[in-house]
Amino acid sequence: MRTALVAVLLAGLFATATAVWADRLWYDSVGYGGVWSTVLSTRALLFLAFGLATSLLVGVNCWLAYRLRAPLSAMSEEQRSLERYRWAVDRHRGRVLALAALVPGLVAGAAASDDWRTWLAYDHGTRFGTVDPQFHRDLSFYVFTLPWYRCLLGFGLTVLVATLAITALVHYLYGSIQAQARGRRFSGAAQAHLGVLLGLFTALKAVAYWLDRYALELKDGSLGPVRGWTGLDFTDATAGLPGRAILCCAALICAVLFLLTPLRRSWTVPMIGLGLMALSSVLVGTVYPALVQQFQVRADQKAKEQPYLQRNITATRDAFGIAAAGVTAYPAAGASGTGNGGGTTGGDGTTGGAGSAAAPHSDAAKASGSARVPSAASATAALGGLRLPAPAAAAPAPADAPGARVLAVAPWLSVDGDPYPVTVGGRKEWVVDGYTTSDDYPYAARATLGSGGSGVRVNYVRDAVKATVDAKTGAVTLYQWDRTDPVLSTWMKAFPGTVRPYAEIGADLKSELRYPEDLFTTQQRMLADYHVTDAASFYDGGDAWQVPADPAGGGGAQPPAYLSLPEPGRPTDSTALTGAFVTGSGKKELAALISADPHGTLRVLDLAPGTSTPGPAAAQAAFGADPLVGTQLALLRGSSGSSLSYGGLVALPVGGGVLYTEAVYLGRPTGARPVPEKVLAMFGSRTAIASDLPTALSEVLVGAGSGSSGLDASLSAARQAYQDGVADLGRGDTAAYRADRERLAAALGAALGAVPAN
Repeated sequence: MRTALVAVLLAGLFATATAVWADRLWYDSVGYGGVWSTVLSTRALLFLAFGLATSLLVGVNCWLAYRLRAPLSAMSEEQRSLERYRWAVDRHRGRVLALAALVPGLVAGAAASDDWRTWLAYDHGTRFGTVDPQFHRDLSFYVFTLPWYRCLLGFGLTVLVATLAITALVHYLYGSIQAQARGRRFSGAAQAHLGVLLGLFTALKAVAYWLDRYALELKDGSLGPVRGWTGLDFTDATAGLPGRAILCCAALICAVLFLLTPLRRSWTVPMIGLGLMALSSVLVGTVYPALVQQFQVRADQKAKEQPYLQRNITATRDAFGIAAAGVTAYPAAGASGTGNGGGTTGGDGTTGGAGSAAAPHSDAAKASGSARVPSAASATAALGGLRLPAPAAAAPAPADAPGARVLAVAPWLSVDGDPYPVTVGGRKEWVVDGYTTSDDYPYAARATLGSGGSGVRVNYVRDAVKATVDAKTGAVTLYQWDRTDPVLSTWMKAFPGTVRPYAEIGADLKSELRYPEDLFTTQQRMLADYHVTDAASFYDGGDAWQVPADPAGGGGAQPPAYLSLPEPGRPTDSTALTGAFVTGSGKKELAALISADPHGTLRVLDLAPGTSTPGPAAAQAAFGADPLVGTQLALLRGSSGSSLSYGGLVALPVGGGVLYTEAVYLGRPTGARPVPEKVLAMFGSRTAIASDLPTALSEVLVGAGSGSSGLDASLSAARQAYQDGVADLGRGDTAAYRADRERLAAALGAALGAVPAN
C-alpha cells in the first residue's frame, strides 16, 4: 500500500513538473519568459506563505490542545467509546499532527495561489489621481488595495473557522470537552483556548465590518427607475455607514471579552455580547435602513437620491471612457430631400463596389457643444468617405487563436472578440485589442463587456493594449495604447518589459488600427442612458435612448459598422466605427448618431428633440418596399444562385437630413475589405440601388440638390476615382490605387458637403 501511494505521488509530481517545464519552454520560445517566471514565482510565494501560515496555525493549536488535555479519572461511557480512537492516534501522534496541519495548509496554499493577480495589482498599484466623493480616498484603494484586504480577511476568517473546528475536535478526543457530561462540559484550559480563538475571529469580523463601509461604494442595487445602480444611496449613507461602524465597535467589544476568557474562566459575558451583536446586526443592518427608506426616502426619493445619483453618473461616464465624448446638436429636418417616393436604380456597368458609407462624425472639439450643422469643410475632413475594394490582409486564423495567444502572454488582459488582419511591412498579422478592466470602480454602473458573448462584468474598461500576432510564426507583440490608464501602468510595473511603449508603434501599423467593437458596443449601451448628465433628468428617464434592434432581423441589437475615414495629411484611410440610437413610440425614430475614430475619440450627433427622423428599421423597411430594389436583388440572387447578406446599415448626417447606405454581398463576405455587389442608399423619400456608392448617391442626392453643379461635379469625380481604382487594383499598381482612394474620399466628402441644407 505504501509503495503504491509513493508511486502515485511520484507520478503526480512528474506530471506537474513536466507541465511546468513545457510552459517554460513555450514562454521562452515566444520571448515572454519573464511572464512565466513572474506568475510562477508569485503563485509559489503565495502558496508557501499562506500554506505555511495555515499549517502553523492549525498545527500549533492542535499541539496546544493536546498539551492542555484534562487528566482522565473516572471514565464515562462517552470517554470509553473514545479511548480506542485516542489509542490509535497516540500510536502515530507525530504523523497525525503533521497530517492535520499539512492538509489544511495545502488547501489554503492552493486557494491563495489563485489570487496572484490580486496580489500583483496590490503590490504594484498605481494611483488614479482621483478620489471618491465619500471617503476621499484615491480610487486605487478600491481597485487595487481593497480587493487584497478582502482576500486576506476571507483567508483569515476561513482558516480560523477551520482551526476552531480541528482544535475543538482534539479537545473532545482527549476529554477536555464532554458533550454528555451533566456538569461542566468544558475544561478551564479548553474554554480559555477556544475563547482566544473566538476572540480572534470576532476581531476579524470587526475588521470586516469596517471594510464593508468602503465596499458599500461598490455594491449593486436599484434606485427607483434607474438601471445598473452601483454605490451608496441615501439610505446607505444615512443608516448603512453608521450601522457598520456600530457593528464594528460591537465586534471589537466581543473580541476583547473573548480574549479575556483565560482570566475570567467564563463564556457568559462574551456570549451575551455575541448575542447583542447579532441583535444589533438585525436592528442596525436591516430594520433601521428599512425605516429610513420607508419614512424618509420614499416620500421624496428624487430629491433625496439626487446627490448620490450624480455621483453614479460622473463615475460611470469616467469609468467607461464616455465622459469626453463630444456631443453636437444636429437639428435634422426629418424627411429630407425631394422626390415623390418610390425608388430609382442605377449602375455604371462596373463590378465591385464601395465597402460602406462615411462615418457620422461631427466637428465637436471645435464646436464646444454648440448647436450647429457640420459645415462642408468639416464634412470633407471629418465625415469621410467610402474605401475602394482591397485584397485581404491575412489568411483566416483558427477561431480565437490570436486572442488565446495574447491572453497566454498577458493573462491580466481581456481581449476583444473580433481580431482583424492587417499587412505591416510585408508581414501578415492579426491585431487583437486588449482591455484592462476592473469591477471595483466606486459608484460606476456595471455592464457586460461587448455584445454579451464574453460574459465579463466590468465597471471600468480601457482600450489599453494593441497586440499583434504574426499570422505565420504566431509571435505576439504588445504595444501600449492608452498612456494614462493606471491599471495598465500597474501591470506594466508587475511585468516589466512585456508591453512596448506607445512610441514604438510604427506608422504603418498605426494606420491600420481601428476602434475595438466590444468596447464600442459597451460604450454605446452606456451612453444610451448616461448621455444625460443632470441627475434629475436621469432619474425621470424621459431622455433615455435605446440601441436600435438589428433591422436585418435575427434578434439582438443593431451591430456597429466600420467605415473608412480619411485624415488630412495621411496617405491612407483609417477606419471609424459607427452606430445609432433611437427613441419615441415603438423605438423607431432616430435620436442620435455615434462614431469612434481609431484614436479613441467618441463623437455623438444629437438630433433635435421633436423632430421625426426615420430610424434604421424604417430605412430597412423602405428598401424592402421599393419594387425596383426588390427586382434588382431578386435578379442578383437568381443569376448567382447564392444567398444575399447585408453589411451594416449606416446613417450619415447630410444637408440637414440623414442619408442611409447599406452594402449587399453574395454569400458571406470574406477578407479584410470585402467587395459588395450592390449598394443601397436612401435620403429623405428617395431610395436607390447601384453597383457602387457614387452612383447610388447620385440617384438620391442629385434630386435633393436640385441639379447643384458642385454636387454633380463631385459625384462625377467620385465615380471616375472609383473606376480608376478598380483598374489600378487589377493591374497591381498599389501606389496609384492609394491615390485613387484619396481622390474617392475627397470627392465623396465634397459631394456630401455640397448637399444644401433643407
